[in-house]
Amino acid sequence: RFVPYQSEEAACRLGASYKPGCPDVAFLVGRDGRVTAGLDAFLPLLPGIRGGSFFLALLRLPFGRSLGYLAYRIVAKNRYRWFGAVRGPQAGH
Repeated sequence: RFVPYQSEEAACRLGASYKPGCPDVAFLVGRDGRVTAGLDAFLPLLPGIRGGSFFLALLRLPFGRSLGYLAYRIVAKNRYRWFGAVRGPQAGH
């Protein structure tokens, strides 16, 4: 289930990890309540997306995880420039 980051529920579930404004990383809250962030939040989703098994295999190679974290940081830093921003309901749209 997707929960918007700017919601009260997200702030409650993320606890100290929550910071107002746009997040620097993606978060995943597991069924057990454990919070993962960044690349680790996407790993459980990879088997369900096209090409995900391939990327999981790459991450198992020597230095694969280090390269994965580097790639994640680059995409996260540039995501609004590359993919655009989405206006939330608070923007009046």
